[in-house]
Formats: sequence, C-alpha cells, structure tokens
Amino acid sequence: MDGIKKKMIAMKLEKENALERAVQYEGELKKKEQEREKKETDIAELNNKLKQAQTDCDEIQESLQEALNKMEETDKRATNTRTIKRSFRNLRYGPMNTMTGGSTTAEAVKIRLLKMQSDIEELQAKLLAKDEDIKMETALREVAEAEVAAMTRRIRLLEEDLEVSSSRLTETLSKLEEASKTAEESERACRNVGNRLSTYDKNVEQLEKTADEAVFAAREADRKFEEVSRNLALTEENLRQAEGRVTAAEEKIKDLEGTLKSLTSSLKTMEIKQEESVEREKTLEERANKLRQHVEEAESRANAAEAEVNRRTQEIKRTKERIAAEHTTYETLRREMDTMISEFHSI
Repeated sequence: MDGIKKKMIAMKLEKENALERAVQYEGELKKKEQEREKKETDIAELNNKLKQAQTDCDEIQESLQEALNKMEETDKRATNTRTIKRSFRNLRYGPMNTMTGGSTTAEAVKIRLLKMQSDIEELQAKLLAKDEDIKMETALREVAEAEVAAMTRRIRLLEEDLEVSSSRLTETLSKLEEASKTAEESERACRNVGNRLSTYDKNVEQLEKTADEAVFAAREADRKFEEVSRNLALTEENLRQAEGRVTAAEEKIKDLEGTLKSLTSSLKTMEIKQEESVEREKTLEERANKLRQHVEEAESRANAAEAEVNRRTQEIKRTKERIAAEHTTYETLRREMDTMISEFHSI
C-alpha cells in the first residue's frame, strides 16, 4: 500500500515537473519567436538598405557611364587638340609632359564606386550573418517544439498511468477497509486481553513494590542495629577506660587519706609534745609544707579526674556521684587539716 502511494506521489511530482518544463519551454519558444521576428525585421531593413544601395549603385554606374562617354568624347577632342598643340610646341619649344583634368574626375568617380561596392559587400555579409542566425533559431525552435511534443506525450502517458494507479488504489482501499474492520475486531479483543494483563501487571508491581519496601526496611533496620552495636561497643570501651581512670583516682584518694591520717596522728603527737625544740617545730613545718604540696597535687589530679568524669557524664553518672562524694570527703579532710594547721600556728 505504501509502495503504491509513493509511486503515485512520484508520478504526480513527475507530471508537475513535466508541466513546469513544458511551460518553461513554451516561454523560451515565445522568446525565440520574438527574437526571430526581430531578426527578420532587421533583415528586411537590411534588404531595403541593400536594394537602395544597389539602386544608388546602378544610378551611379549610369551616371558614370554617361560621364565616361562624355569623357571619351572630350578626350578625343582634347587628344586631337593636344596633338596639334604638341606638334606645334614640339616644333617651337620641344617635347613637354602635360596632365589633363579628365583623368582626375575619373579617379574620383572610381573611388566613389569602390566605396559603394564595399558598402554593398558589408551589407551582404550582414545579411548572410542574419540568415545564419535565423537558421540557428529555426533549428532551436524545432528542437524546442520536439521537446514540448515529447513532454506532452510523456504527460499523457503519466496521466494514463495515474488513472490506472487510481483505479488500483480504489480497489486496494476497499480491500484495506475490509482488512481494517477485521483488524479493529482483533484489536478490540487484544485490548480486552491487554486490560486484563495490565491489571495483573499492576497487582504484580504493587506486590513487588511492597516486597522491595519490606526488604529496604529490613536492610535499614540491620544497618541501624549495626550502628547501635558499634556505638554501644565504643561506649562500653570508653566506660571501661573511664572506670579505670576513676579507679586510679580512687586509689590516689585513698593514698591521700592515709597521708592525712598520718598527718593527723603527727599533729596529735605534736600537740602532746608542745615542749619540743624549735628545730623539731621547723621540721614539722617543712613536713607540713610537703604534705600541703602533696595535697595540692592530689587536688589538681582530682580536678583532672573530675573534668574527665564531667566529659563522660551521660555514660558514667554513678561514677560521677561516687567521685563527688569522695571529693566532699577530701574537702572535709582538707578543712580539718587547715584547722589543725591554724591551731598549730596559734600554739
């Protein structure tokens, strides 16, 4: 079907192109006809000029012949006269060369005659050239007419082919309508089946989407569980490290408590031995200064431990409470020690 349509379209295009070429050839033919008519007019004018020139030439030749006849008579008379005069002169003066006016007139007439003949020859050459142009234009016109006739025959054949193709196309279209009806019924049945299949496909897609969402949720839960597990492991490790640092701080605090206890016992001993010498008192003061330094070091260490514990407040709250209690005990002991030192100085 498509091939027939394409062929008909190609035939129509070819027909249109042939008509355009025929119109173009007719225009060129009219143009050549006008040029030919113009050249025929020019040839007619040249023929008139040639006839006029020939007429003038004939008149000039007649005038020339009359003049020549008169010149011959004049020459004869002049010759006789010159012969008599020459004989007389020869007898009297000797021979002399003479020129006559008749020969000058003859030469002027001959020059004019030659010019007229050259003009006639030039007109004849132009006439021959125009004849050649007319023959060439006639040949071109015949070729153009032959091409127009050929194009006309081709257009007629194309029209006949187009009519045959149109009849075939009509038959094909009728068959195509019957096939279209059958195809529409088949397409309707296929559409019903397709609707059912699309419904099944939608259900399958919904189930696949639900399954994908469930798999994604499970993977997300696994990922979150792994992250929580890693965070818990890190927290436990940090807690163990903090507990180790707290244990070390507790041990240092216990050492400090022992030192304070020994200091308290020493102070009590110094209260009992108030009568000892000044050197012993200085020794006690130096020892107290050393103990104060130890206390300050313990305090700085406790502050560092407290800062570390404060950074881990969310994870080790119970450890912070224990450290706070121990710090309170330490402050109490420190105040007691300061009181004892002040009492010692007052004594």
